[in-house]
Amino acid sequence: MRIGFLYNHDQPHQVAHSLPIALELIRRGGHEVELAYSNTRIRQEIDRIAGLFGMRVAAERLKGPERFRGLVRLADRFWPSRRLAALSHNLDWFEKLDVLVVTERTSLALRRRFGLDRLKMVHARHGAGDRAIGFSPDSQQFDLSLLAGPKIHERYVAAGVPEERMVMTGYVKFDLPDPPRPMFDFEDPDKPVILYNPHPSPLLSSWYRMGEEIVERIAEDGRYNLVFAPHAMLFQRPVQASLERFTLARARRPRASLFHAPNVHVDFGSPAVFDMSYTTHADIYLGDVSSQIYEFLKVPRPALFADAHKVGRGDSEDYDHWRAGPLVTPGEDIVAAIDGSVASHADYRPAQERLFARTFHSNGISASARAADAILERFG
Repeated sequence: MRIGFLYNHDQPHQVAHSLPIALELIRRGGHEVELAYSNTRIRQEIDRIAGLFGMRVAAERLKGPERFRGLVRLADRFWPSRRLAALSHNLDWFEKLDVLVVTERTSLALRRRFGLDRLKMVHARHGAGDRAIGFSPDSQQFDLSLLAGPKIHERYVAAGVPEERMVMTGYVKFDLPDPPRPMFDFEDPDKPVILYNPHPSPLLSSWYRMGEEIVERIAEDGRYNLVFAPHAMLFQRPVQASLERFTLARARRPRASLFHAPNVHVDFGSPAVFDMSYTTHADIYLGDVSSQIYEFLKVPRPALFADAHKVGRGDSEDYDHWRAGPLVTPGEDIVAAIDGSVASHADYRPAQERLFARTFHSNGISASARAADAILERFG
């Protein structure tokens, strides 16, 4: 077989969710494994992760449009037009494949718009969060979906995905070696470290309504060190959109002076944002709807959730992760809420352990090996 792995995004945050599978298939031999990527930063992340496994891999850069390049670039400030253009301008690469492994659903356009019905498509999902958009009925269009654990399996069944089109393989990103502690530049490195990790979705994120105040209050209080490492896409475009229920918001960066506070470390996209460095080494998690909370819960620790839209937990599965800690809403004292999350952690630890166990399945075999087995058994 010719098996392709596609990395067609603005940022490298999805590479770790499927590249270990590609490396496993390359290591086994017997099939042609090809990689394609859309920009230099993604290529660097491919090389970095392959190096962690002692490997080097060839990869092909996707072609872009020759005509209307400026128009595509302008439109991309508000919509992922370059990703769609990359699909349409590289049909020759996709047509030669038997199987294509992707980490997102945009690539389904290869079937819907470009007629590649023969191509078998595998969804190696990125993240393992609870947002409703992650369980869209269009997941039925994949020939195979690789699932991290029972929670996602249950929600796929509810979304109408046929049982024969999914297999539970565990969380591929956990196959990466444990990251070393980042080189923070805090004035006092012994203070507890908070990771603030807001999502880009205007409908769900805490950033647009209370994010800058969160950073300012923690910086001014001084009792905690803060890693401000938002989702890699938060400031990618000047205006962000939510697709679950169409919402627009302007994505303003925090004022520059906050970057120089002695207890604040800002990271908008270094490898540490993608390789679990911060979720592994932070003492406290502060976020909203990012799936990184589940990576953080690999070792239970205090967590706090910014309920910027005052929706509360309710019974919605979309906010299951909010059962891992208390909530804070706009206007409340954020530092007092952080203190409370630390003091009450013992009350939330059982829920954290249940959430983690339901989200990730493990059987002693690496997730990338299980995923490779699933691909070969289904299509080989």
